[in-house]
Amino acid sequence: MTLTVPPRLGAIAGLAGIGTWTALYLTAVALYPGYSVVDNFLSDLGHPDAPGNWAFNAACILGGILFLPFGLAIGSVLGGRLGQAGGLLLALAGIALVLVGVFPEESPNNLHFLVSLSFFLLLTAAAATLALPLHNSRDFGPLVGILAGVTVAGSLAFVVSGGTKILEHVAVYAGLAWAAASAVRLAMDRP
Repeated sequence: MTLTVPPRLGAIAGLAGIGTWTALYLTAVALYPGYSVVDNFLSDLGHPDAPGNWAFNAACILGGILFLPFGLAIGSVLGGRLGQAGGLLLALAGIALVLVGVFPEESPNNLHFLVSLSFFLLLTAAAATLALPLHNSRDFGPLVGILAGVTVAGSLAFVVSGGTKILEHVAVYAGLAWAAASAVRLAMDRP
C-alpha cells in the first residue's frame, strides 16, 4: 500500500512549511544577539537559554509537520519504486525535523544530536534517491533534479566535515531551495 497525497495539497503544505520555517527561523535569528552562520549551529537558536528558542523550535516542529504531506505528494507524482521511496524518506526527514524541535540542544541522552543527525541523513538519502527521477520527470524537470543533487552535496559536505557550522547552513539552505522549486512544480497543472 502506498500513501498518496494530491499534488496541490502537497504543494500548499510544502510552501507553507518553507514559509513557516523561514519566518520563525528569521525571528529566532533576530532575537539572538551576535548569531552568525560561521560561529553558530542552527540548533543554537533552539537552545533552552537562547532568547528566541521558542521560534526556532516551533519552526522545526511546524515545518516538519508540513513536510510530511509534501514528501508524500512528491512520491505520489513521481510514482515508481524510487519516487515512492524518496517521497517516504522526505516525509521521514520531516518527522526527524519535528523531533529536532521537540529535543533541543541540552536534551538528555544526546537526543538532540541523534535526531539532528537523523534529519540530515534522511534528507540526504531522500535527495539522492529523488535526484534522477526528478531530473527526468516532466512534472519536475532538470532544475529540481539538480537542486536535489546540490542538497546531497551540501548535506554530505556537512556530515563528512564532522559538523562544520557554515556547511550546516549551506545544507539547510540548499534543501530549502530544492523544496521550494519542488513545491512550485507540484503546484503547476499536471500534463
